[in-house]
Amino acid sequence: MDKAQIDSFLGDLRTTSSDPDFIEHVRYILQSVSDMGWRRHDYVEAIRAMLERVPAERDRRQSSIVFNTLAPTAMEQTQMAITIDIHREQKNLLTAQGAALDRFGDNWTLPRQQATKALRIIELALRSTALNFDIATELANARFMTIDTGTPLFFDFHSVTDDGLVLVECEEYGGIGNNYTGEMLPAVTLNNVVRVTMTGIQIPGQNTETDKRYRRRLIWHLANRPFGGNIAHYVLRTLIIDGVGDVVVFPSWQGGGTGKIVLLDTEYNPVNEQFMEIVKNTIDPRMWEGHGMGGFIKKANVKNIVRTQLDVLSEFNFDGILFEDENMGIAPMGHNITIDTPHRIYIDVEITVQLGRGVLPGQAEEIIRRRVVDYIERIKNMFADEWQHTLLLGEGITHEKIPDSNIPIQHHVFNLRIFRSEINALAIQTRLVVDVSKILINGIDSDLVIVQNQNEQYLPYTRNVVIHFD
Repeated sequence: MDKAQIDSFLGDLRTTSSDPDFIEHVRYILQSVSDMGWRRHDYVEAIRAMLERVPAERDRRQSSIVFNTLAPTAMEQTQMAITIDIHREQKNLLTAQGAALDRFGDNWTLPRQQATKALRIIELALRSTALNFDIATELANARFMTIDTGTPLFFDFHSVTDDGLVLVECEEYGGIGNNYTGEMLPAVTLNNVVRVTMTGIQIPGQNTETDKRYRRRLIWHLANRPFGGNIAHYVLRTLIIDGVGDVVVFPSWQGGGTGKIVLLDTEYNPVNEQFMEIVKNTIDPRMWEGHGMGGFIKKANVKNIVRTQLDVLSEFNFDGILFEDENMGIAPMGHNITIDTPHRIYIDVEITVQLGRGVLPGQAEEIIRRRVVDYIERIKNMFADEWQHTLLLGEGITHEKIPDSNIPIQHHVFNLRIFRSEINALAIQTRLVVDVSKILINGIDSDLVIVQNQNEQYLPYTRNVVIHFD
């Protein structure tokens, strides 16, 4: 703020305040701040401010004794100002990065989520002569590798589930282990195995939590205190489950005590049925569904009881059967939680453009197509962000009753929008296109609004981008 700006501000202030001491105090503060030229952390400005304080009769030209004496101090002052600026940014939750952001989480016992390995499902084709074959014994210490990839990924045998699924774990951390599907080669000799095929994902691998996602989780913790099964309670407790990338929560979607948690994986895609079942049994296990003990019960003894029909605590008897570390979920009593994931909706975009002089269609086509695909992917990744935005503003929330009953339910509607104006701008910004004459989204000459509610959710995926040239 220069002198003219200070005088202008004080002039406006005098019209609202008649206290000259107050106005003088404000002027002093503003002038003091304005004089702190080091905060501009600009070497040229620092050396100029120093030379202005040197009497005019002195030689102040570059390479003079005075200039050479002040220059190192100005440089150090500039570096000091940059360092102070960095420290100030790193002490603010909204701007901190890396280790500085981790320290905020340490203060609230919310550590950053580290990278995990993908747990994948494989199918085995066995020799017809393999009788009385125990898969777990045969595959002990087994190792498999991907094919048709530039750098092969290796997976180690993990376990066989009660449902008979054979699980392997990627040797590398992160989301890289989620992508491959198809034939695999054993890296060790397996006498009874003819063919190995990777078919699905049990638990997605995830990369180390990004600053953006971690910061949002910390802000959620501060702005929405989790307690007693409120929305923040389910958001924060679900986000820390390995393989969960983002979460949307619909409370009271089928009446009081009901809730729906909509999951995305670490790449912001829908999850599979197996992973939804894992999360269900972590949040609200089916054997205790709706009873919500909210933690782990140790050495609880149960006598003559069907767990899915547990109604009263008096059924517990310490002379009964011993169950160690029984997972009873984190849902409070009376909560019945449904786990869901969005459906995929495929988008066709047709765009007609006029190219600049000398630009060939082959030069522009792939660039425009890539920009459209990236734009739709960004919209997809904003699924949970849009939900949080409408939730904070209180938009799209209505209360009704289930037809033919008095059970109150809460509707929460939010939208994902794909705008033609955005696609138009993306094409023009390539500097290869001078005009866009028509844009059709799924064959319609209008913006696409994808309505999300507690019953159905959708994520957009690009299917075709057709580009016509005038």
